[in-house]
Amino acid sequence: MTICSDCGKEKKHEAKGLCTTCYQHHWRETHREERAAYARRYGEHHREEIATYQRRWYEENREEILAHSRRWYEENQGERAASKRRWKEENPEKVAVIDARRQARKHSLPDTLTTEQGEHLLVIGQAMYPGEKLNLDHIVPLSKGGGTTLANMHAIPAWLNYLKHNALPQEIYIQEALL
Repeated sequence: MTICSDCGKEKKHEAKGLCTTCYQHHWRETHREERAAYARRYGEHHREEIATYQRRWYEENREEILAHSRRWYEENQGERAASKRRWKEENPEKVAVIDARRQARKHSLPDTLTTEQGEHLLVIGQAMYPGEKLNLDHIVPLSKGGGTTLANMHAIPAWLNYLKHNALPQEIYIQEALL
């Protein structure tokens, strides 16, 4: 028995002045890339076998997994809500696209706008309206049959979107002409 130079406990000596536990930990850390490469190769050669095992294990433990998930869900509601709030604050462009797509589905209208396209529209909008808070807006509103498609979306300032409400562009121009 010797004193481990890493953890300082008196344990059975392995090598390099380390106990068995510390030596194994040290070895894993220094051979991380080799172990990852081996795991990738093994996964490629045994893909079907691994998938079969995972399916069988899941079926055998399904109730326990679901019970654990429900417990975690109940115990972490506040943390989950805070995480969701942070993500929404950090990704306003994605939130705008998700909301627009949800509204289109709700009205059973075309919904082909991707998140990347929505973010691109907002980037273009920032060039047109620098410093403004932008919204993704339907040119032809959902209430009048316009879907969430690239051709029917544009980025406009939030205040203008609020004033526009559900009017068509030509209706806005007529209202301005009358003023």
